[in-house]
Amino acid sequence: MIPFNEDVINAKYSILHGGSPSEAETKAWKPVEILIDHFKSADKYLISLPMWNFGIPYKLKHYIDILVQPGYTFSFSPDEGYKGLVTGKPVTVVYARGGAYQSGSETEGLDFQKKYMELFLGFIGFTDIKSVVAEPMLMTTHEDKKKTIDSAKELARSIAAHY
Repeated sequence: MIPFNEDVINAKYSILHGGSPSEAETKAWKPVEILIDHFKSADKYLISLPMWNFGIPYKLKHYIDILVQPGYTFSFSPDEGYKGLVTGKPVTVVYARGGAYQSGSETEGLDFQKKYMELFLGFIGFTDIKSVVAEPMLMTTHEDKKKTIDSAKELARSIAAHY
């Protein structure tokens, strides 16, 4: 994964402020541009992730931190505010969770996984966001777990049929 070291950070802020990055900064920034271009080149997206301590895995968070760059995946102007630049593409996110965090439940407020992903995706421009949630996957009977998985598979098939 691309480290956020001094050269990468300096390149980011140099570009952000309309400056010219140094040769070392330009070289350090190039992998960020390649990763963003690769991400943006897709026609549709499928993201699958487990819930880790009520949120997302740290490697995914690092990937998101690299993707969310001004002028690449979002813009800002005083007139329009923030505007996502990754538009017109569908994304489906498959969530796996040990517990249950449904809307309206006592544990809903502990869900920093789905809320964060929807915030991130919406911020960079996605409007067609579909979700498949498999929960609870721990502390449940084998039969209930199988029903949950079967239900998630059926929803995923239905979403895929419209891609």
